[in-house]
Amino acid sequence: AQQDKSTQSEVRSVDSVKQRYTKTIGKETGKFNKFYISLKYQNKSGWNENNYLEEAERLYEEECNKPFNFLSCVLILHKHPKFDPMVNNCNNSDANNQSNRINNIRPPQGAAIQRPIGTKKAKIVQYLKESGVVIGLLCQIH
Repeated sequence: AQQDKSTQSEVRSVDSVKQRYTKTIGKETGKFNKFYISLKYQNKSGWNENNYLEEAERLYEEECNKPFNFLSCVLILHKHPKFDPMVNNCNNSDANNQSNRINNIRPPQGAAIQRPIGTKKAKIVQYLKESGVVIGLLCQIH
C-alpha cells in the first residue's frame, strides 16, 4: 500500500502542475530571485554560480524564516529566457535604454532574444532588393 501511494504522488496532471507553480513555486522562486539578483549585481570576486545560489538560499531563509525548497526548480527555470533573472539586453537603442532606467531591476523578459523579421518588412526588403534601390535605405527602414 505504501508503494502505491508513492507512485500516485509522482504523477501530476497538467492542471495540478500549473496550480502548484502559480500558488507556490512561482511566488517562492520570485522571492529567491530577489536575493539572487542583488548578489549577482554585486559581482563578487572569486564567486562562482554555486556561491551565489548558496548565499541567496541563506538570505531567503533568513528573511522568510523557512528553508528554500525549490532550488531544483530555479536551476531549470533559469535556463529559459522568460524566467532568467539576469537576461542580457542585446539592443542598445534609446527606447530600450529608457525602459532599463524605468525597470532597473532587469531588462524586459526575452530581451536577449532577437525577434524575426515581420512579413511586411520582408516584402519591402525583397521589393527594394529587386528594384535595385540603394542598400543604405534599408537601414532607415529598420
